[in-house]
Amino acid sequence: MPTPNLDIYGECTMQITHENIYLWDVHNARVKLVMWPLNSLRRYGRDSTWFTFESGRMCDTGEGLFTFQTREGEMIYQRVHSATLSIAEQHERMMMEMEKSSQTLSNESTLTKSISLPRSAYWHHITRQNSVGDICNYQGKTELFPTPQLS
Repeated sequence: MPTPNLDIYGECTMQITHENIYLWDVHNARVKLVMWPLNSLRRYGRDSTWFTFESGRMCDTGEGLFTFQTREGEMIYQRVHSATLSIAEQHERMMMEMEKSSQTLSNESTLTKSISLPRSAYWHHITRQNSVGDICNYQGKTELFPTPQLS
């Protein structure tokens, strides 16, 4: 499922933060090529030489399957997964606070606070057993390979 909204290939620098995946130009580190919010990823995976994710329609690139050739596939996966867990834990804390608040507030008050959650196909595998420490930015060289369209 390639996306017509992105025409990037070759070597780039990937950065993973608490909320996003960024690609930066390898020749000019100030040039951001693209960004994907983690809460808009549908699923992600890896093996020893690849990291792949599927973005949803809420991303700037729209829906698409993005594959990166890298020796750091496992590390990238762990950082994306840890950030996703952190978002889920934040959502759970917020829901608990909202529940407590709703018990003490009158019915006249409405709570409209919300947060977007990642829609990863692996979401049901996330458990409380995993601890989320500080998420460090991964800044390493990766290569983006367009995925051929399947008919």
